[in-house]
Parts: sequence; structure tokens; C-alpha cells
Amino acid sequence: MDMKNINLKELEKQYAGIPYKKLIQHQIRKAKKYNKIEKILEYSIETFFSNEEKMVVQTLMDIYRQELMVDINNIFNRQKMWNIDCAEMLHRITSDAKSYLSKYDDDLLFNIFHVITLYFSCITLENKEIRKIMGIKKGLFFI
Repeated sequence: MDMKNINLKELEKQYAGIPYKKLIQHQIRKAKKYNKIEKILEYSIETFFSNEEKMVVQTLMDIYRQELMVDINNIFNRQKMWNIDCAEMLHRITSDAKSYLSKYDDDLLFNIFHVITLYFSCITLENKEIRKIMGIKKGLFFI
């Protein structure tokens, strides 16, 4: 897929059936160290977005972090959150972003999805409970 011209419908098809936690694990392993993920997240936000778009990204990060913390405390939602399908999460994040943006295209929406996923990766590394729910050990990321 040409990364300069993202097609979200095609990407959703590719992501179908893949648990979202696998994408998070992939990003963590790819970056290797927490400080690299955090730097990549900060760089991505500064580079890819206008000031208005940065505010949208921050709003979405705040909303998702709050939902995530509620889900951690709700035993029935724990596994559901991390086993959600990548395609479903892509659709949810991009739909939420659309509701805050006056102008957007698939490239911008994909960048927002990417940054939110990086954000979840940072949270995962910070929070032992989340790693436990996902069924992973922090040491596995740094092999």
C-alpha cells in the first residue's frame, strides 16, 4: 500500500481479524525502548498536525485514557478492550476524529489513528496492570 495515499477502507480490510493489542505490541517491539516510543509520539504530533489538529489529538488521547482507566477497573471489560479488532479500532478512532475536525482526509485520519496507537503503547509500558491484562511481560519487549 502506498503510504502517501492511505485508503482507510482498504486498511480496515487488512486489519480485520487482528487483535488491537497485537498492533500495540508490534509498535512497542519496533521502538524497543520506552523513551523512543515517547519521542516518536511527540515528534509525530509536532510534525503531522496543525494546531487545530493537535488539539483534536490531545482531546482524543484524554478521552481514550479515561475510558481505558475505567475499563481496567471493570473486570468484564478488561479482555474486551485489548481483544478488539484492529479494523474496529481504526474505524472508531477515525470516526471520533471526524466529529472534531472541520476538514480531513484519509491520510490525516490514519495519522491520528497511528498517534493514538502510539499513545496506547506508551500507556501499556507505563502500566503493569494493562500489560497483565494483555498477557505480556515488559521484559519481552526488550529482547
